[in-house]
Amino acid sequence: MVKRLEMGQGRTRLLPENSDFEPIELSAESEADFFAVVSSVVKILRPWGLALL
Repeated sequence: MVKRLEMGQGRTRLLPENSDFEPIELSAESEADFFAVVSSVVKILRPWGLALL
């Protein structure tokens, strides 16, 4: 199940890629564990830290 994180307009939601599922609204009281696969990196990784591109 793939979901995208949407943050803005005073709310945080997980949006499903599959239209058969509803978005999940998150609040400050929400508890969640996430498992993710990184498909790209926007920053250059270096042994001493991150450097902006």
